[in-house]
Amino acid sequence: MVLAAMLMVALIALAGLAVDVGHAYLVKRQLQAGVDAAALSAAQDIPDAAAVTAAAYAYGPSVGAKNATTTVDKATTQVELKCIRSAPGCSTKRAGSFNAVRVSVQVACRVPG
Repeated sequence: MVLAAMLMVALIALAGLAVDVGHAYLVKRQLQAGVDAAALSAAQDIPDAAAVTAAAYAYGPSVGAKNATTTVDKATTQVELKCIRSAPGCSTKRAGSFNAVRVSVQVACRVPG
């Protein structure tokens, strides 16, 4: 009886760990899908900086956006316009020229306990 009780506690702990790890993978996948959608929609408007940032925020994983995550509440999207010299369309002589966009997301989460 004692052995069964100890094994039951270990089994419940492993089940909880599996649920937590599975949830972490789900959140990561949802955030990655939202960031990918935001980057692709922003890249279509690349000559116009205002349109790029607006598209990235509209399709990002932040709250209220079209690809908002359902598993976390406070996802914030960051948009960075870049000039990649090896790719065409960017000149270091013109101020504000860019040919790439980088979209990232940051999530503030707390561990209960």
